[in-house]
Amino acid sequence: MSLGKAVRSFIKPARGLLASSEPALKRSYAAVAEARAVLEHELDSIRAAGTWKAERIITSKQGPQINVEGSRGSERRGSLPPSRDHKSTWKAAVAVSAFCLLYPQVI
Repeated sequence: MSLGKAVRSFIKPARGLLASSEPALKRSYAAVAEARAVLEHELDSIRAAGTWKAERIITSKQGPQINVEGSRGSERRGSLPPSRDHKSTWKAAVAVSAFCLLYPQVI
């Protein structure tokens, strides 16, 4: 959900509840504006840290080769490393699968 949609979802209920009280409505808008500023600051810090990942929209049928909005080449599906048959990759996959079976409440 985009930040704008999230903010609008907070504003709509506030309009109905506080329609008769003009000062309360202004306080509500001020609170939403303050929350938005805090969220924007947090997003900026995530971007500055280099941990931001932009959303990519798949524009084709999913398969081994896909088209992604804003990309000219084909993208790989999933996040598996290129050497899927490598022994350490299989060991890691088995370990993760075992963990998921033993501790389903963590996931």
